[in-house]
Amino acid sequence: MEKALLEQKWPEIRSRMEDGGPDAVFAYIDTYPDEQDKMDLFAMAARKFYGQDWPGKSIDRYAKFADKVIHRYLSKAEAAPNQEAADKFTQFANVNSYNLSANLAECWPGETPGYESRHFQAGLAAARRCVALRTKLNKGDTALCHAYWMAGAHLLALRQYRAAEESFITAYHYAHGTDPVACTDESSLDEIMMAGFIAVARWAAGDGGAGRLYDQACQAFAATVARDEAKKEDATFYLDQLKHVKRLYVG
Repeated sequence: MEKALLEQKWPEIRSRMEDGGPDAVFAYIDTYPDEQDKMDLFAMAARKFYGQDWPGKSIDRYAKFADKVIHRYLSKAEAAPNQEAADKFTQFANVNSYNLSANLAECWPGETPGYESRHFQAGLAAARRCVALRTKLNKGDTALCHAYWMAGAHLLALRQYRAAEESFITAYHYAHGTDPVACTDESSLDEIMMAGFIAVARWAAGDGGAGRLYDQACQAFAATVARDEAKKEDATFYLDQLKHVKRLYVG
């Protein structure tokens, strides 16, 4: 469905959510016969339920809706008539799972969402689902790195610091990091980020020596910003993010 047409549907979808919740939105979207149109509408609705202000906006309403979309397309994948259709539906569930997990995380600089334990538990479940779906779809090392990183971010928020460390170490290895954990400005951005998050998890768990690894990651990002114009924007964001999570969990 074209973007302009999708935008025209938003007021009706929003009204359905305000009056009847996720079930009412599903009932409306299901009046469209074309499956791709439905997927486009579900994706747009999830994006706007989270990202836009609207009367009755609630992270719990958004999460319930997104979870319902994910389970709808996992069921469709199981019943699909061929592998191509199954993979398409599974990928749609994967993307929505990652977005749900990311939107329930508190690791984003500049945001103070005030989430509670139930949000991090739901985000963790969505991240772990991503690991399974990305493995099934053979999405590759980078995709798995990001899924394990997101799981670790929720474990950090749940104050399960050693479990978070393990998840970040797995992500670090998918980023092709080598042992012992370390990074320089020659490392990939994913390697540096995972090393930094490992440091925060260790530091939060009481390992004061982890501050050296944290400083190493910050210095690697700063050096990347200074010398690599192509990576400057991403490296700046990741450095801000690392400092943000350090403030949250270490002080």
